[in-house]
Amino acid sequence: MQEQILNHSSSFSFNLDTSQEVQQPTGFFELKPTAEKLENTARKNPHANEAAVMITNADVLIKAEEKSLAEHLLRQCLYLNPKHPEALKKLAEITNGTQLRLKAYETLIQTEYSFKNLSHLGNSYYQNGQQEKSKEIYEMALSAATEEHPELFEIYKNLGNIFMREADFDAAEEHYNKAFAVNPLSATLHVNLGTLAMQKADNPTALEKFRSALELDPKNDKAWVGLGMVHHDMGDFVLARANIENAMDINPLNRTAVQLAATWAAQNHDFGFAIEALQNYVSNFVGNVDFSQEDASFCDEEMSLLLIHLLCLRNQFFEAKLEIERLLLWNPKSQKLQKIEEEIRNASK
Repeated sequence: MQEQILNHSSSFSFNLDTSQEVQQPTGFFELKPTAEKLENTARKNPHANEAAVMITNADVLIKAEEKSLAEHLLRQCLYLNPKHPEALKKLAEITNGTQLRLKAYETLIQTEYSFKNLSHLGNSYYQNGQQEKSKEIYEMALSAATEEHPELFEIYKNLGNIFMREADFDAAEEHYNKAFAVNPLSATLHVNLGTLAMQKADNPTALEKFRSALELDPKNDKAWVGLGMVHHDMGDFVLARANIENAMDINPLNRTAVQLAATWAAQNHDFGFAIEALQNYVSNFVGNVDFSQEDASFCDEEMSLLLIHLLCLRNQFFEAKLEIERLLLWNPKSQKLQKIEEEIRNASK
């Protein structure tokens, strides 16, 4: 398995310099003085001192929050030595580019095949949404683990999440329990266990897990959402709405909370509350876009279309037209959005 990942990762090399220095042959029994050995070592790696200076300067820039300049220096260092371990680690830690982080860790494990580096690579694949690849790397990391590591918690938890998405609830529970053995005080893990109980239609256990999560972290908006969903399923609609409102107060960008609040309110013909929740969401979404991220999304089209639908139901065509025009700014070639704009324009006449 180790050979597979090493062969696979060779395509991610940072090597830009293909020139190789011609080495003179030496006799098999020839003995050389220490000074000459050092000179030969320097000749084989003529940029070692230069790379060391770059790493030091990059550290200074990172501490000064000048990450873009630090990234530039680290890239220069990798031009001189494409497999410089420290440069690869630091670049992976500071870059906003998901693909660049993956390349760095893929290249790093060619020279430093270790549990820690594999776990970082697995996490990068997981964050990039590559479930199968992250699962493969996580299994390799677990095989490489020779002792207890704090990183084991994240691996077991993420594997549990992957199995949850695959609807393999038994495997999910197994890995969540392993994560619990490493860290029983994680509010996030209690939320995951509550979600698993919901999938098994075990509302009492789900309530217990979500409440445990809130005892550990009262500001955990996902736990409030889970609690609201369970209460709604049990028929306690007033308490369910209160739980969802708590989640939105903590995190106005909790998509599930806003979607549930808007849907439930619309079902009860409380369009004012539903529209307000969606308007707060879309305005906060735009205000929190990180434009430095290479894969940043500048709008949540689905939520905006839900808002437009409710505005039209209330005959608030002017507000609906403003929202569809905002969507068209981000996606001007969308025939679907153009058609909706035309329909709103005709309805408002």
